[in-house]
Amino acid sequence: MERPDEPFEIELRQRQVLGEAAARNAEGIQNSAFFLAIFSGNYATDAVCLLQLALAIVMDKPIVLIVPLGIPIPAKLRQIADAIEEVDMEEPKAVEALLHRLGARLREG
Repeated sequence: MERPDEPFEIELRQRQVLGEAAARNAEGIQNSAFFLAIFSGNYATDAVCLLQLALAIVMDKPIVLIVPLGIPIPAKLRQIADAIEEVDMEEPKAVEALLHRLGARLREG
């Protein structure tokens, strides 16, 4: 029996892993009032984070991004985000104020 070449096996495994991740995340995102993400420096290279963001977009969820100061936000992402909260994550009072704003947003529905 011939064995598929290694890149083909890797691609199949990647598809399987992403499919499983999509299934695990889809229900939670669907049941949420909005999608909240901390857009850190490595967000754009994390496959699961990107998958979650894509699911939120396809499900037409409001998207709220928390962005540490100094992290560049892609122009297209700025366009689709419903709210962007830039915050100094090293400043406890700034983070506390952000949490209060987000709490108020949750209570508003």
